[in-house]
Amino acid sequence: MDDRTAPSVNVRHNLEGLSVVFPPSYLLSFVMDHDTEPLHSSPDLSLYFRSRMDGALGLCFRSDSFGEGEMASISREIAIYKAIRGTLSVSAAALLTKQAAVADGPAWDVLQEATPSSDALVVSAFQSDTGVRTFNVKPTGLQRGVTYQVQSVDTGVLGTATGAALMTGGIALTQSPNSAAHMLIISVKQQH
Repeated sequence: MDDRTAPSVNVRHNLEGLSVVFPPSYLLSFVMDHDTEPLHSSPDLSLYFRSRMDGALGLCFRSDSFGEGEMASISREIAIYKAIRGTLSVSAAALLTKQAAVADGPAWDVLQEATPSSDALVVSAFQSDTGVRTFNVKPTGLQRGVTYQVQSVDTGVLGTATGAALMTGGIALTQSPNSAAHMLIISVKQQH
């Protein structure tokens, strides 16, 4: 998408803008060590990886330079990507907020990626303004009478609700002490 794959907000800006024209699975960006976002002793490694996961995730670093704890964190993020890759490979994207921007961007930027039948969605929400501690995400295009399960990749199953309830009431996200990057997997639980 761009020769500059950092900072993460720039990557999301490009991905969110280009996903209007191209399927997200066509949009490649790399996780790499950068002076503004160092991978070693990273304050938010999940943010770096997840900002690139909504498209095709590329890796560009030497793994032998990381300690055991860092490799465990990297492996976890790659496992999350592998778990959602099947959904992302056939999804279309919808931006649920304003596009991420380095200056004057939204407090939270949110991208939804849904399969053609809307039976599986990945919603990625990124907190840019730490002063806005909560955000309500309202997915779009869900089947109104179908029950969906909402799962956070960090905390597990959050609950179930109908498509109508999710589109109207939304999903409340709260600032996490661990990462500014939240990923939700929304999947069909039961058809009525």
